Amino acid sequence: MKKLLLVLLMFTAMTSVNAVELTVHHAPGGPSDKITRLIAKNLPAYTIQNRPGAAGRIAVKHILQGNSVLIATIPQIYVTNPLMFPDLEYNPETDLEIVGVAAIMPNLLVCNLKSEIKNFKDLLTTTKSLSFATSGYGSSDHIASEALFVHTKDKHIIIPYPTGGSKSVFDVVGGNVDCTFGNYATVKPIMNDPRVTILFSSHAIIDKIPTWEQYFKEPFPYQSYVALVVAKNMEFEKKNQLVLDISKVFSNKEFKDTVSNLGLIPVGSTESWAINSVIKENKSLARFIANNKLQIKQ
Repeated sequence: MKKLLLVLLMFTAMTSVNAVELTVHHAPGGPSDKITRLIAKNLPAYTIQNRPGAAGRIAVKHILQGNSVLIATIPQIYVTNPLMFPDLEYNPETDLEIVGVAAIMPNLLVCNLKSEIKNFKDLLTTTKSLSFATSGYGSSDHIASEALFVHTKDKHIIIPYPTGGSKSVFDVVGGNVDCTFGNYATVKPIMNDPRVTILFSSHAIIDKIPTWEQYFKEPFPYQSYVALVVAKNMEFEKKNQLVLDISKVFSNKEFKDTVSNLGLIPVGSTESWAINSVIKENKSLARFIANNKLQIKQ
């Protein structure tokens, strides 16, 4: 009995040392957290740890130790953080590596009817200074708002919500703020609420909701992804095993169906075409921010 207990203790110690952690840089409940838990459901040997705060810097600092994978919203980690923080602890080009793409997060523009914005024409012709709720500076909804301001040429107001996008969406429903770019997963529960109108989406998701491209005749300038990121110095064998494990999860039809039901567009790939598309979008967004002198600093 003692020998068996000793063997179990040794096995537990070895497992804890070699285990790969699935790190989330958001609090529990958001899309990236839900995807992480869905992945973990299929990989019971992996552990989950939420490390929110500091626009993902806390989580990135942790994965740089080389024993975890970050389920991250891109391009915040790659594009906006380097622009926001002159003292950033990492260089995404040299310190980080994308090893898989789980999903794309569509953004929808939602406005409360009290704002008197009932359609796209109202948005273009309003003389009001609208308040736009965001989940923080540098977030997907913040960049989406700034991208919209480039086209409307209006002086609207950004109101950051450090507690996250869910609170900002429900404050739009309640009329505390005028508009927000909510991700589809967050907006789905209130889509039929009579107090709000949905003007357009960044991607084609539902026929009755027009896309950004239908209005502006150009692609949405912000593509938000849920991707898997590791430290470049992660052990080669561990990284290869991680990619194999994640690939098996991604190939599962149930995984893709569940991701779709969450309100995300499933990608589910560890192949180079998917990773390169994210890198390409990162560079494109960085150019868009620079060319339009977007204000994203805190």
